[in-house]
Amino acid sequence: MIRNLFHLFIVCSITLPLLVASPCFGKKSAKNPLTPPDTFSPQATLQSYLTHITTAFTLLQEAFVLDLNSENLFTHTPQVLKLQKKANIHFQKAIECLDLSEVPDVYKKEFSKEVVIQLKEILDRIILPDINMVPAGNHSDNTKNKCWRIPETPIEMMLMTEGVRAGEYLFSAETVGKIPDLYQQAMLLPYKSHDTEYFFQFYISTPGSLLPPKWFHYIPRWMSENLYYGETIFQWLMLVLSFLFLFLFTAATYKFCKKRIDPEHPVRSDLYKLALPLMLAILAFLTMRFLENTVNLSGATLYYTTGLLDVIRWLSAACAIVAGASLAANIFIASPNVNPESIDASLIRTVAYLSGIFLAICVLFYGGSNLGLPLIPIITGFGVIGLAVSLAAKPTIENIIGGLTLFADRPVRIGEYCAFEDQWGKVLHIGLRSTRVRAGDRSIISIPNAIFSQMQLVNISHRDVYRFSEYIQLRQETTGTQLRWILARIREMLVAHPEVLSKYLYRVKFDSYSQYSKTVRVYTFINGELDWEDFLEVRQDLLFRIEEIIHEAGSGLAYPAQTIYLAKDKGNIAPTDSVLMDMERPEKEYPYPHTSDDRYDELADRMEYPPKSEKDFIGLTLKDTKDICKTDDIEEENDEEEPPKAMKR
Repeated sequence: MIRNLFHLFIVCSITLPLLVASPCFGKKSAKNPLTPPDTFSPQATLQSYLTHITTAFTLLQEAFVLDLNSENLFTHTPQVLKLQKKANIHFQKAIECLDLSEVPDVYKKEFSKEVVIQLKEILDRIILPDINMVPAGNHSDNTKNKCWRIPETPIEMMLMTEGVRAGEYLFSAETVGKIPDLYQQAMLLPYKSHDTEYFFQFYISTPGSLLPPKWFHYIPRWMSENLYYGETIFQWLMLVLSFLFLFLFTAATYKFCKKRIDPEHPVRSDLYKLALPLMLAILAFLTMRFLENTVNLSGATLYYTTGLLDVIRWLSAACAIVAGASLAANIFIASPNVNPESIDASLIRTVAYLSGIFLAICVLFYGGSNLGLPLIPIITGFGVIGLAVSLAAKPTIENIIGGLTLFADRPVRIGEYCAFEDQWGKVLHIGLRSTRVRAGDRSIISIPNAIFSQMQLVNISHRDVYRFSEYIQLRQETTGTQLRWILARIREMLVAHPEVLSKYLYRVKFDSYSQYSKTVRVYTFINGELDWEDFLEVRQDLLFRIEEIIHEAGSGLAYPAQTIYLAKDKGNIAPTDSVLMDMERPEKEYPYPHTSDDRYDELADRMEYPPKSEKDFIGLTLKDTKDICKTDDIEEENDEEEPPKAMKR
């Protein structure tokens, strides 16, 4: 029915003059298609709109007739395309007479096409005032004419006071929002002007943008004649098939990518993770364009469908950005200059992850603005929510800051051994929230970064040398001779060992007495280029060799014990003869243990050191005073022969 009416109307209206178009304006616009519509008064805006929309409809009629006689099935002839291009120019100029500032960007293109045709349908059904009765002066001539309304209608034109179109009269944004409802009410009225009769019904019931494709004529009539909830059966069928294809293709891609994700190959895995959201974003965009331009959905169906696909597109784009950031990080880490197990790799992953999240949020905000969401209340709400979350998630934030501190200071890196408190182990992972360490017993310790960053960390892997320090407890029965032999043999063993660093001072000394032992300290350094496990092997070897030296000397390791000696009492304990002679001193030196100053002068610097023989360790062995005098004379002669320091060169 619609098609028959349209064909009949083509024959009747192909020769209709553009009655409402101004001759001067039509001639001027034909010469220069770049000339914008005259919208500097209500009269000029109304006249420009009627002229351009009628001209566009007339050109489309001519193109439609030529296309019917064409043999092309899927393409238009050059002549048809030329007419369609001219019609689109006039159609766009008619749209410029409307204030579309409050229409979301995602709907603006298709919504503007619908309302500009619906407005013409409304004007064709009402009695318009004489064009000369519409205010034609500039708004500066009469300050009261900032708004003009078509008599007996809510359709009004407003003077634009802001923006690039300030000073122009446009159909107001409020009127534009009411046009779909006004059109439904105006459909009850008969046509009073027949120059664009049934234009809107033809537009919404045919595929394509304004001019339907040639293959449309081969669609069965029962699928394209009647409208059901604003769409034909053909359009509903294309809508269902489009979403079914989108769902099936997405599901197949998800299963394909999921099977090929392997944690051991992060770059390849991230490529598959990126493929799904990227493909879904592109597919949602193509589906939206297909339903808008080819199927030509309209009304509420178009708005809901476009909104849903746009949400899918921006969400998929945000996920693709996060996956792409992870992919970029793993590609960079895969280079030979970066160790995948180092803290640098963790820092790169963290920075890429945070950057991806930030860009994804920006994309979501941009997509929300295209959908017409009020961003200022959303940002304000997110600020309040963020404040509440930050207070509730204070430990998490502290851990994140601690993780950033570990990344910046780098006290330890992934794969290194460290000691903390009474634990030690290998660092497996440093994340934003916690650090995982494999302890010496092979268990995994997870430590919050806020705590781990404040610990005193000892980086074992960064030692240039390993320290070997042991206190050896020898039995009290060990004699001085045995003890000196043990010290000498341990020093010789350390010098001879290839992994002990002889360039560092090594100390093997008799350290102290204890209640049950004689303590020897062995202190030296081991090659720092060894791995931790190799160092433990060398340390073990040194301990074995020290124990063998102790056993070879006839001594042994002491341990806390009590020894009970069962023996006959020898009676009075008598001193040796030398001690008795030493005790026979003048009365002036008594009582012992006080010693006179003369005795101190006699003993000064007379002990043999270092010892030259075993007897030097027994008692108080003194050097002869003659030897001391000879030594002093030699030193004086050397002093006389040595020239003054000032004369040396």
